[in-house]
Amino acid sequence: MLKALYYLLWDNPKAYNTVVNYTIQTSKYLLIGFTSVCTVTLVALFLLQRKLIYPSSFPQGSRHEVMLPSAYGLSRFENETLTTKDGVKIHIYLIKSNMLNCKNTLLFFHANAGNMGHRLPIVKCLFDQLHCNILMLSYRGYGKSLGSPSEHGIQADVDALFEFALSNEYTKDTSFFCYGQSIGGAVAIDTCYRYADSGRISGLIVENTFLSLPLVATHLFPALSPFKFVVRDKWDSKSKIASLQDSLPILFLSGKKDTLVPTSHMIKLAAIARAKRAENLLNEKSNEETSSSKAETLKPETSMPNTVHNVTFIQFHNGDHNTTCIQPGYFDSIFSWWSNFAYRRLNPLVLGIIIVDSQGLCLASWGSLKDQCSPTVISIIDHAEALLPNSISDDVIPYIKIETEAIKLVFKRHLDWSVAIALPKNAPVKVDFPDTSNNSNNEISFYSQDIHT
Repeated sequence: MLKALYYLLWDNPKAYNTVVNYTIQTSKYLLIGFTSVCTVTLVALFLLQRKLIYPSSFPQGSRHEVMLPSAYGLSRFENETLTTKDGVKIHIYLIKSNMLNCKNTLLFFHANAGNMGHRLPIVKCLFDQLHCNILMLSYRGYGKSLGSPSEHGIQADVDALFEFALSNEYTKDTSFFCYGQSIGGAVAIDTCYRYADSGRISGLIVENTFLSLPLVATHLFPALSPFKFVVRDKWDSKSKIASLQDSLPILFLSGKKDTLVPTSHMIKLAAIARAKRAENLLNEKSNEETSSSKAETLKPETSMPNTVHNVTFIQFHNGDHNTTCIQPGYFDSIFSWWSNFAYRRLNPLVLGIIIVDSQGLCLASWGSLKDQCSPTVISIIDHAEALLPNSISDDVIPYIKIETEAIKLVFKRHLDWSVAIALPKNAPVKVDFPDTSNNSNNEISFYSQDIHT
């Protein structure tokens, strides 16, 4: 058949030309059609990508219904609207710690769907564990915040939040810790990067975040790999994480079954941070170390231990992108990290603090208490329980003040729990308890007793 067609075309130049022209025209139309489809797709992707990246209307009602912290028993909060430098009004919550003279504030950056109200169950757990202020926002275009989300716009939102934190009476004298989930992790890393010189960022916690937005986009849509340049918002965490100061503690919380953001992104972020700090450390000690010790310093981390160079990596084997935060041990891991890096960073001589209820059961603790300092803890608790009245009226608010040569800590004594502090053995501790026996006008006076362990 092909041979017959060949002789037909060879003997009939007109038919031959017709077939050639038809083939050329068909190829041209196919090429134009393919180019048109690609062009329309790229234009649509360019124009609509932020609708995909920032699905602020999901779930239904997210743009109008934002739960209050009081719905989760967080009664001490400020409900504020801030105006950014480009004139956009954004909605924030400041949830105030119950601890007197709280020294830490957690800046909470949510993931890319919903609004800050959807994260209040997580915030409640963090609040109960960490006893710090928590400052959170709905990005522009989310919840009751106006505007449309973008990388530059969200950075402006964070700037307004940071300015608020520096001026608010409850947060202006505190250290700031950034916490972010998914794209909120990229916001947290970016915040630490941009405010590195402020001296106010003391720690970073990220969960299931990515190396950069173009890289995670091409993971989800491999066919778009040649066109990742059209992704307008970069959120380039891989370069920023390497530029953070070496002294900044970082906690990575990764779900091993995350299919939205590959676990490899979190592993690489931790590896980049550690490698950069190892390099900086090597440079600092280059005049003191031998060649063999240098090689040992740069040995690859095959098993990735939990903490290296102030970078902690914890993986939850059954956690996916949205369920890592409900895995067993999630909040305990944060609490342990917080104990080592947040609390002791402020008071390095303090070995720990313990909070006990009226039955002597431990409600919360910081640091290693039972093994190292139980005599101190028991001694202080005994003194506290013996000296404070058994019943406290609502109009009298007593405190426990504990002081050493280097530190001074004050704690509110509630009806159903008390606080004790643990210091190195043989350290003199002066504990002041409120004297409410002759109290008038609700003023609080103190008397002292020395405790030696």
